[in-house]
Amino acid sequence: MIVQEPSVGSESFVDVIANLVGILVVLLALVGLGVRREHLRQQSPEHWQRQVASERERVQSLRSAVEVLRSDMEQLRQQLAEVEERVNELRTRSDSMQRTLQARRGEQAELAQRLIALRQQRQALQAELSRRLQVTVRPAKAAEPTATRVRELRVPISRPVPRDADEIHFELRAGRVAYVPLEPLLAQVHERIREAEQASQPDELTGVVGPVGAFSLRFRAVRHGAALQQRVLTGSLKPRLRLVEWQLVPAARDRGEPVDRALATGSRFWAALSGRSGGRSYVTIWVYEDSFAAFRRVRDALYDRGYFVAARPLFLDDPIAGATHGTPSYAQ
Repeated sequence: MIVQEPSVGSESFVDVIANLVGILVVLLALVGLGVRREHLRQQSPEHWQRQVASERERVQSLRSAVEVLRSDMEQLRQQLAEVEERVNELRTRSDSMQRTLQARRGEQAELAQRLIALRQQRQALQAELSRRLQVTVRPAKAAEPTATRVRELRVPISRPVPRDADEIHFELRAGRVAYVPLEPLLAQVHERIREAEQASQPDELTGVVGPVGAFSLRFRAVRHGAALQQRVLTGSLKPRLRLVEWQLVPAARDRGEPVDRALATGSRFWAALSGRSGGRSYVTIWVYEDSFAAFRRVRDALYDRGYFVAARPLFLDDPIAGATHGTPSYAQ
C-alpha cells in the first residue's frame, strides 16, 4: 500500500499573500492618518498665529533695515553733494589759477623780452663808450697853447680780445685800481665742475668760490646738449656741465690802491703785471663811471709799456660779471 505525503497547495500561498496585503493596507492607513493629523495641526489657528507673528517680526526687521539703508543713502547723497560742491570749487579755483598762470607767463615773457632788449642796449652803450675811451683828445688850454702830444697806438682800430690771449683784469672804481684775480677764481670754478661731474650732480650747479685777494666769485653751470660726435669722443652720453655765467663778489669796500700810488714804481699794480710782456698781453680794465678820467692816466701808462688795453665801462650799480652770451672786450 503506497502512502502519499501532503503537499502545499495554492490555497496556502494565496492566504499568505492576502495576509501581507492586509498588513500593507493597515500600514498605509496608519501613515495616512498621521499625515492627516500633522496637516490638521499645521492648519490650526495657533500654528497660523505663530506663523503670522514670525512673518511680522521679519517684516519689522526688514523695515528697520530699509530705514537704515535710507538713512545711509541720505548721508551718502549729502556727502556726494558736498564732494560735487568741493569739486566744482576746485575746478573754479583751478581755472582761475590757470588764467592767472597764463597771464603771469605772458608778463614774464614780455619782461624777458624787455630785459633782453635793455641788456642789448646797455651792451651797445658800453661797447660804444669803450671805443670812445680808447681814443681821447685832450683839449689845449686857450691861454697857454702847448704842443700836441701824438701817441702812436699799436692797433689803430680796436679789436676783440682773442679767446686764447694772455689777459689780466683790473677794477677801477672811486679812483682806486684793484687787481681782479679772475683766472684763479675760474680755475676753482672748473675744479668744482669736475668734482660735480665725478659725483653725478644734478643738471645745474651753483655756488661761490674764493675769496682770492679782494674778490669771491658766484657762478652757475648747467648741462647743455652736446653734439653726438663730441659725446662719443668724450665717452659720455650725458652732456657735461658748462659754465654759463659768473659774477664777482667784492670782499672789501676800499680795495686796491689810488691811481697815483698804482702808477708809481713798486706798486701792487705793476707787481701784478710782472711776468707779462708788453706787446703780447692784454689788460682789461673794468672802469666805473666815476673813474673815467683816472682810466685815461692808467691807459696811457700801459700804452707807454706796450700793453694792449681794453675798457669795460660800468655803471656804479653794475657788478663785474660775464656770461656765455655776453660781448667780448675790445682792445687797442
